[in-house]
Amino acid sequence: MVAFVRLLAPPSPPEPRDDAWSSAVEQGRTLFSSLGCAGCHVPTLQAGRSAISAIQGQIIALYSDLLLHDMGPGLEGTCAPGASTTEWRTEPLMGLRYRRLFLHDGRAGRVIDAVLSHGGEAQAARDRFAALDRVTQESLMRYLDTL
Repeated sequence: MVAFVRLLAPPSPPEPRDDAWSSAVEQGRTLFSSLGCAGCHVPTLQAGRSAISAIQGQIIALYSDLLLHDMGPGLEGTCAPGASTTEWRTEPLMGLRYRRLFLHDGRAGRVIDAVLSHGGEAQAARDRFAALDRVTQESLMRYLDTL
């Protein structure tokens, strides 16, 4: 089972719907970086040494730095070993479009609610997102729906 999961291919990107959709997705991709989301949800990581040659050195669109970050008192809860009650490992966003619950404990039913729940180290990025008009926010949501 472990070998099966390790060797699963990442999800393929969805087919473009139309030019307006593609334009919104591209705007969302730009926003993802400019708002600061990519600071923790790093778009790609390179796999290190592995006994499985098919994995070693591969570039993976994980959208995570896999590090612990302080997410603020709003997301406080039972923590991982060695972490404070407000620290959480950056959730990979790969495959996000297939999920129905979001955040480490599934407390958010929509991606936008998960984004707006960010605090602590992510507060500035969250505030920049919250200050956008709804149409621009939707561009980021469309981009995230391609992951």
